[in-house]
Amino acid sequence: MNGITPSFRPHETCTGYFLTGPKKDGNIRDYATVEQLVVLASLESQNALLIEQQKSQGERLTILNTLAIKQMRALIDNPSVKQLKGGALLE
Repeated sequence: MNGITPSFRPHETCTGYFLTGPKKDGNIRDYATVEQLVVLASLESQNALLIEQQKSQGERLTILNTLAIKQMRALIDNPSVKQLKGGALLE
């Protein structure tokens, strides 16, 4: 485990998640946290750029995994994000 959150495992594939993850109906996004959804959207964009750069799947996986970990840590450790989760949007 990478020490971020118990449910966030950026090194797993979707197939691995569906084989070993919780047995829930619907889309994986239905059960993701806000932080995970933000990181996922970012990774999708980054992946498209890496594909344009003709990076191999292995290279993309390594780069995206590193980015996911950094982005999750930044979001989880950010006091402003914690404040937003508390409902205080404008103070």
